[in-house]
Amino acid sequence: MSNRARFSLTIILVLLITLYARPPSAHEEPAATLPAIPPLSAINYNSREGYFVLYLEHTPQLSLIVDYATDPSFTTISNQYPWFADFQQLTLSGFTDGEHYFRVAQYPAIGERQRPIQVSNTVKVTVQHYDTSLALSLLLFGAAIFVCLVGTILYFHTRYRTND
Repeated sequence: MSNRARFSLTIILVLLITLYARPPSAHEEPAATLPAIPPLSAINYNSREGYFVLYLEHTPQLSLIVDYATDPSFTTISNQYPWFADFQQLTLSGFTDGEHYFRVAQYPAIGERQRPIQVSNTVKVTVQHYDTSLALSLLLFGAAIFVCLVGTILYFHTRYRTND
């Protein structure tokens, strides 16, 4: 085989490999044949502590993102949380008093989160923390028990030392 034929064969092979090596999104199935997003629910729709658990009906087969908004229409998405691998539950915490709306969505690529391919149902979780007076009274009660315990330990320790 001549050098010119080898060169031509090499160029053809490089072009074929280049055409075959497409980005991963080109290998994905079209949106119509993708598995559906499982329904989303919350274990407790009312939270007094500021944390709650979101739950998918079955294990997801897709890479999903949890969208968070303060309005049910999701006009502005306040935050997004990745759904971890094949878990069915996701615990979220640190939310203030009020109504919070969540949905699970599939986006075309990690960098492009403007338009989801498909979204799940919307879940509303209401957070209403315990009163501050209750928290302060429990704190004071615990402090009083702690002071009594330390006082008792010191009293019996000094009494034991003086009897020796």
